[in-house]
Amino acid sequence: MELLSLLMASIAALKLDPSTRPRLLLGHTQLMELILSPYEGSKRDAVRSALIHFDRLAVETMELLPNERQTLLALMECRGTPTDVLQQLQQLFGQQPVFNDLDRLCTLLSKTAEEQAVVLQLDPSFQPQFELYTGLVFQLVCNGRSAPVVLARGGRYDELVQRCGAPQNQAFGAGSVWRSIRYESSWWTTTRQRPTHGGDGGLFHKFKLGNRPGSPAAMACVRSCCCH
Repeated sequence: MELLSLLMASIAALKLDPSTRPRLLLGHTQLMELILSPYEGSKRDAVRSALIHFDRLAVETMELLPNERQTLLALMECRGTPTDVLQQLQQLFGQQPVFNDLDRLCTLLSKTAEEQAVVLQLDPSFQPQFELYTGLVFQLVCNGRSAPVVLARGGRYDELVQRCGAPQNQAFGAGSVWRSIRYESSWWTTTRQRPTHGGDGGLFHKFKLGNRPGSPAAMACVRSCCCH
């Protein structure tokens, strides 16, 4: 919650124009683990890759049982308001502790999001390409001049140090917020500022020159445009 509080404070400071229609995409590594639990080895990797890249063709041509394919295709379309998405997930997987955690988080976040005119969108297949995070992952998307623009992304690194070989008593939790900036974005005219390469506000910056196929910005366009 502290990472999202930092993000919301940053949004308030930016004073985004209402025309940017900010949307906060939320995912969780445990949701992806639920989805991938029936699969092992290379098939698990293939299914995960297809989901995070929103690749319907890969799912349709993969060697899967008919009910598995139907479930995965349905999950690729399962995104929207947290309450609706959690209800759909409960129908598929039964009651899970992570559902309660996400429901509680989104309830706490909803008031602040409403004040900042930020739409919350829960997406169980939204994950970074690399399995670095543990728990919540998020991405802030706004309308740019010609396409959605990723302004921020982040998540928790609670188990990353331990995965790299550190003893459990030395594996401390951590989090990050990344702000993605595109020079051609309407974000500049909204904020009337042009940040330097040196960064500001203690946030890391990652500069992008365009929406390459498969890039986070391109996938943000797909996911935000496919929101039900």
